[in-house]
Amino acid sequence: MQPAPLSRAEVSDRITTVVNIVRTAHILSPYDKQDFNAALLVWKAIAGIPAVERPLLLKALLPKDICQLWKLASQRRKASAQQLREALGPDYSLWDDFPEHPGQVVVYQGLAALPLHFWFGRFKKSFFLHPNTFELYGRVGVEKGVLGDMLYSLYFKGAIAPTAVPATAEVADVALEYTPPERLGLTARDLPRGRGWAPPAPLRWPFGGGLTDYMRPIGPGVYVGSGWKEPQEGSHELGCRFLKFLLVRQA
Repeated sequence: MQPAPLSRAEVSDRITTVVNIVRTAHILSPYDKQDFNAALLVWKAIAGIPAVERPLLLKALLPKDICQLWKLASQRRKASAQQLREALGPDYSLWDDFPEHPGQVVVYQGLAALPLHFWFGRFKKSFFLHPNTFELYGRVGVEKGVLGDMLYSLYFKGAIAPTAVPATAEVADVALEYTPPERLGLTARDLPRGRGWAPPAPLRWPFGGGLTDYMRPIGPGVYVGSGWKEPQEGSHELGCRFLKFLLVRQA
């Protein structure tokens, strides 16, 4: 028997619960600190929101909240196996959040934190599998109409595996690498049919020079990410922080 759908007020209350946890997690002082994990607390709160309503988080969370979520998400790695099973479920896999077969497209709505909030604040990432290699790829929609899609035919290659941010050694679970078309391994023939997407094009400002998004899950179908620009040629730096962002799967 299916549970009764939540009312608008109940959905709003659950969204508010997530926001409140994010904003107060750093000052919470639980009685048993060994059993307390802020990342899993956020996870369970997000899981309580129906999938179709989770994109409302993009309206409720501020840029500073997204930055805080990146920190909180790291605590998931400190959880015990039992805690993870209880919060995420015994069968959870990161791959559940992405396409299962070529031709399937999984769309995420996104919100960027500063510094480019004014232009690239809202966006979409559409994930798909390469029809021959089954590797994970995706496309960014900048949500700026036809002109925006023409100017920013922006694609990336994804990897689902523990990955360290070179400059900080922070560990992420998913990496999305934006590279020039000649290095991407993706052509117009490899794109999902019926989408009308333009083929991969040279990276434009502010994505030029190479970029990698590092992502951590913070709820079912919800990821917080940190984008890093590639170091300039001849530079001794390991990269430059670009922006933080939040992704919510579109049901």
